[in-house]
Amino acid sequence: MLLMMLSSPDTTSLATLPIGVLPMLVLVGLVPLAILFAFVLRIAVVTRRTTAITPFTTPERESQSIDLP
Repeated sequence: MLLMMLSSPDTTSLATLPIGVLPMLVLVGLVPLAILFAFVLRIAVVTRRTTAITPFTTPERESQSIDLP
């Protein structure tokens, strides 16, 4: 719809769009980025909570091994 409005010879600028169209276009454009950011943030948090310094250790054993000189 927007492409048809902008490509017709009658309209030459975004000023002819209805007032509610531009915020909706911005929202539609930013929603995929927000979803992607949420997934990346979730993966980072899960990875940080589940990483182990040495394989097959519990968090208690890891903290003990870190505290020892």
